[in-house]
Amino acid sequence: MHVATPDHWHAIIVIEACRHGKDVYCQKPETRTLREGPLMVEAARRYSRVVSGGSQRVLEDYRATVDRCWGGELGTIKSINVNVGPLSQPCNLPAQDVPPDMDWDLWLGPAPWAPYNKARCDGNFGTSGGSWRSYLDYSGGGMTDWGAHHFGGATFAVDVREMQPEEVTYNDDKGKYLTYRYPNGLLLYHNHPNLGNLHVEGTPDEKRPAKPVPAYKGTGGIYGDFIECVKTRERPFRDIELAVNTVVLSHLGIIAYTLQRSLKWDAKKQEFPGDEEAIV
Repeated sequence: MHVATPDHWHAIIVIEACRHGKDVYCQKPETRTLREGPLMVEAARRYSRVVSGGSQRVLEDYRATVDRCWGGELGTIKSINVNVGPLSQPCNLPAQDVPPDMDWDLWLGPAPWAPYNKARCDGNFGTSGGSWRSYLDYSGGGMTDWGAHHFGGATFAVDVREMQPEEVTYNDDKGKYLTYRYPNGLLLYHNHPNLGNLHVEGTPDEKRPAKPVPAYKGTGGIYGDFIECVKTRERPFRDIELAVNTVVLSHLGIIAYTLQRSLKWDAKKQEFPGDEEAIV
């Protein structure tokens, strides 16, 4: 099964597909909220389903950075930067007549009810107005849409895709940017001033042994990887748990920017310890 709906429908469809014995390829970003991720992973595991997240760019577009990191030439990796945005925004578009061939309530599904406006559900790829990707109820904007690609490539390159960060620091000294800290001490920046996308800081004077780079199974890129894993029952290159760990960065970032402050994150409990204002 291939899920290519707007983001706010992804979790429900993936979970129901697993419950009904379907293997699933879900386009990125896999989740609209933090709460949805663990539910999708749990469904995949409970029903023994192959569930792959999208983003061919993680391995293909960023391969040069991946090879430098995994090849050991950058030594011990200290940090990596991701530039991506913008965040989605509230939508206050005026009501328009619903087209006679459209079930507007069905399109909204789990999203809050709102009056129809063609710009709310336009499928263009813009994230600054005039498409569903621009609005909070349906998407996290560029932060989740392109964030799934860039954060995915970054966490793969520095080999933390099996983890989630333990804190997010909100910085406002040189412009607004974030610092994610992982349990192993690695730092991942979001929109750090003067650093390019996937800029890596390492210790190049300290060469490290190379390690093999995980690859797609089968043939035909990321889609072929999913099909091969449907046959073999292996976990795909972007297994849903790895994909969820990636999009968590986008959601944590959105919350930190919205509250304009730093956050602690308990990945095991999936909560912000002692923080009633931050929401999952």
